[in-house]
Amino acid sequence: MTALPPGKPEFKWSLSAGKIIDGQGTSTITVNTDDLFFVPVIATLQVAGIGDCSTSSTCTTEVINCGLGLGAVKFDEYGALSFEDEKARLENFAIQLKNQPGTQGHIIAYDGQGGTSEDIETRLMRTKNYLVDEGLEPVGLTIR
Repeated sequence: MTALPPGKPEFKWSLSAGKIIDGQGTSTITVNTDDLFFVPVIATLQVAGIGDCSTSSTCTTEVINCGLGLGAVKFDEYGALSFEDEKARLENFAIQLKNQPGTQGHIIAYDGQGGTSEDIETRLMRTKNYLVDEGLEPVGLTIR
């Protein structure tokens, strides 16, 4: 068995993204990635203080943030539109969801002035059908 050279190791971490919230100067860190979505994070560790040796190591992982602990993000808002104009907005919504696997989208509708609950129900069903045609899986639809 080879003995380690005398000296106390010094650990210095750096990240390409995220924030070290605990452990800088130790062999283990805790990283906050709450603001990151589907991006690679590169952690580099430099170890010094072990004799004449100096070494570093790098690890890369992709953050898949499912929104735990995060609030909702508003994507779009609009009033009464023709269905052609609404489809363009829904297409952008569908693209955004497809580009972020694991996220959920919610559509909230209300009747406003002069509208009826039947109008809203019809519009929501038309919206749902369009998004399903765009390849999205509906988890559920609640009309209130």
